[in-house]
Amino acid sequence: MTTIRPIGEHVLVRVLPRDEKTAGGLYVPVESVRGREDKAEVLAVSQRLTEARGGAPVRVGDVVLFDAYRVALVLGEDGLDATSSAHAKGGQQAIIPATAIIGVVT
Repeated sequence: MTTIRPIGEHVLVRVLPRDEKTAGGLYVPVESVRGREDKAEVLAVSQRLTEARGGAPVRVGDVVLFDAYRVALVLGEDGLDATSSAHAKGGQQAIIPATAIIGVVT
């Protein structure tokens, strides 16, 4: 298993799967509900962000909303295969710039 450590001002996240069911109980195909933002769990934060001005805006374990169109890299199963211009799907790991994080889900 390969370990990935983000550098610069990047964050390693695991994209959370989208709900396929609406609040009213209707099932919706995931492809049709893909919007600009996704939820993800923070797995690692770069050292530069951790040391910068009072610490990183997010911590390992936080669930964040991020701009899905600003994903820097989508990692494959083994952490080595990477795609630069693909949408990350639920369960996949991705490296995103810290500026792509919209907010922390509480």
